[in-house]
Amino acid sequence: MRNINHKARFHLGKAFLGITVRDVVWRSTMLGDIGGKHAVIVITSPGEVGRALSENFSVGAHVKKAYQNLGYNVVPATDTSKIVQKNTADAIAFDFGTIYETDWHGFSFGMSVRNFSDETQFSYDGFQLPLTFRIGGSLELLGFTPLADKSQSLVLALEALHPRSYPERMNIGLEYSFMRIANLRMGYLYNYDERGLTYGGGVKIGPLSIDYALTPFGIFDNVSRVSIGIAK
Repeated sequence: MRNINHKARFHLGKAFLGITVRDVVWRSTMLGDIGGKHAVIVITSPGEVGRALSENFSVGAHVKKAYQNLGYNVVPATDTSKIVQKNTADAIAFDFGTIYETDWHGFSFGMSVRNFSDETQFSYDGFQLPLTFRIGGSLELLGFTPLADKSQSLVLALEALHPRSYPERMNIGLEYSFMRIANLRMGYLYNYDERGLTYGGGVKIGPLSIDYALTPFGIFDNVSRVSIGIAK
């Protein structure tokens, strides 16, 4: 019988993402000039937890708050009067998922559900956040060849997405790692409007890791992403 150490890992923190568009002004003969900034804001509240139920099986969950502000507009109140209406909406959403790691050639698979929420109200319409189901897996390919050793690895990852609001998509990726110091990555995003092939790489020096990704993004040309991490 294996000795399984059941430990829960709790993450506390707050992430803030804000996008503010230019000021917009409406002309009203009764109310004068009105308007404001168009903004979309997502706030992630403290509330993440992950737990290893065994040496191979883990679960996790995350709670977040989404808020949207689309400025103001004039709406009729009566036949002779109008009022200024503020266009805002907010909702509490949950993400949760599982992952299982096997002992066969580094094969692991998992699933997740993102943006699970109640219906929220915007103006006179009710809607839900873009619920997305994901399922995927990864496999160490060099384990099937004579090149298999601890100094290098080649991992194939596949992920299928089932969104509520648009057609199914698939993500495919390859990562080659040498001595756990340098990585080269290549991927393909299937059934996306503006994206297809992606490229990237990274280095790890002690606790410091630096990663770079390049995504040709159609009308946005090439999009570059850089991330820096520190871990024990």
